[in-house]
Amino acid sequence: MRRVGLLISMLAACSSGGGVQSKLQLSEMTVVASPANGGSVQIFNDPIPVSGEDGVTPTRNSVGTFDSETGCTSGDTVVWFLEATPADGYVFDHWGSPCGSQTSDTYEELPCEHNYTCTAYFVPIDTTDGSVPPPDAGSSMTSSAPALSLSGDWKFVQDGNQNNPAPVMTLNGASAEQVTVSYNGRDGQQCDCNAEHLVIPLGKTIQCSTGTLEFDYHTSGSFGNTSSSALSIRFCTGSCSEAGFYGGAQFIGSEQAGHSNCAIPFGNNFPSAPQVHEGHNVISLSSLSGSLNGSCSGGFDTIDVHMQGYACFQMTDTGTSTLANLKLY
Repeated sequence: MRRVGLLISMLAACSSGGGVQSKLQLSEMTVVASPANGGSVQIFNDPIPVSGEDGVTPTRNSVGTFDSETGCTSGDTVVWFLEATPADGYVFDHWGSPCGSQTSDTYEELPCEHNYTCTAYFVPIDTTDGSVPPPDAGSSMTSSAPALSLSGDWKFVQDGNQNNPAPVMTLNGASAEQVTVSYNGRDGQQCDCNAEHLVIPLGKTIQCSTGTLEFDYHTSGSFGNTSSSALSIRFCTGSCSEAGFYGGAQFIGSEQAGHSNCAIPFGNNFPSAPQVHEGHNVISLSSLSGSLNGSCSGGFDTIDVHMQGYACFQMTDTGTSTLANLKLY
């Protein structure tokens, strides 16, 4: 039986100003296996506090203790080691957001003042020939729920744009199964975020406390501080607002980290741990965090999918992204 480990680092956001730093409530980590009979998941030990100045690298056998009251000080790092053990007939596939790892022994950083649920996903071994499906199998889905159609009326929209409509967005193609968009900068224009978007009525109400978002995502391009792609899926009841600089309920993330005018909820900087991963993504809506990947409360019956592009004043700022097999259940 194969054992897979995941290193999770909880990094508190830095506080501004001088004086004594107040203690923050220590994060709680919950681990879940999916399907429940696919394997077991456990937290290997207590959370390990690591000062940002001492350069200590925790090990699997480290003991987690604090020098003073329970909690974490802004600037400290709190580390968990998680283990996923497949049951007979299953193999570990990937971790769901916010952990988000597709491979074992992955290091991630998450703010310490939030609580998190990390789900380990397992897939059955193909008993016809004994082979094991590869991790991140792209279009292989962990749920039998039907995919939403992406073949509707896609439209251009300015998501984070106070200037002329740059970057240029191009809808390369949309079918029921997937949509592909590309973008490019324009010489002499300002840095902005635009999108192609599609409103999808769900025909039912999804509860944020129990809902799951699932999709495949792929990108390519000249990514950097002046060029990146992003995905925003907005949760609405009835109609959705198309206003720019949207700050309402949504899942939002990018495969790229750092500056982007599409990272509106995060001060124009996507988190250092990307919340969208190349290939298969599974996100529990209850795990969404305002400082990482959006927010969701109550319920919704409509979504507005925004395939975003951020580019600046160069034609060489280009990118392409594909969304496929979108599910909400």
